[in-house]
Amino acid sequence: MTYTVDQFGPSDLLTSKKFAIRRVQVDVGNTGFFDGREFRFFRELDIPAGTSLWTRITVDSGNDGFIIRSQTIEAEEGTLRFRVWSDTALTTPPTFSAPDGLTSNVLPNNTLTSAPAYTRTTVFENGGDADPVFNGDPVLLDILRSRSSGSTSKATSNYIQAGGERGAGPGTYWLQFESLGNSDVTGLYNLIFEERRGQG
Repeated sequence: MTYTVDQFGPSDLLTSKKFAIRRVQVDVGNTGFFDGREFRFFRELDIPAGTSLWTRITVDSGNDGFIIRSQTIEAEEGTLRFRVWSDTALTTPPTFSAPDGLTSNVLPNNTLTSAPAYTRTTVFENGGDADPVFNGDPVLLDILRSRSSGSTSKATSNYIQAGGERGAGPGTYWLQFESLGNSDVTGLYNLIFEERRGQG
């Protein structure tokens, strides 16, 4: 319940009703987290040598887009190249499907009871090892590489994180997970993002 504090304003801008200990609330994270608009996506990777796995992200045209909060890849074995492409003129293989919930999923990042109900509109679909055909002029938006160190029996995982927040407008984005070299790749991809609908 919101009430008015004399000489201040709405009470929901304060941390407590108690005099002398209450403070003005400061959003140390972001409004989207508390508004239920922040989500996380993960995909476990098992990629045969010399091939790629793909994830297609479709951002609803009715939205402002989404903000990438965090993006990481980890290679437990092999050499992994991660690239993000932007292009709507593609011939796609008929193998894209929704995440299975086990090796890949999209989940709310805030399931507190205080978070308001919100329906995600960004669509994630995973593809197999059949590569899309770029018919238009694809734009390479991002690239990361991760390589495990040591032999297979003594391999050490290599964890890479892309720094800084970035915004992506409506459209279709293609995440390519590519196994370089002569060995298979096993690893993990994680993404935290916030949908935007013109909010501050």
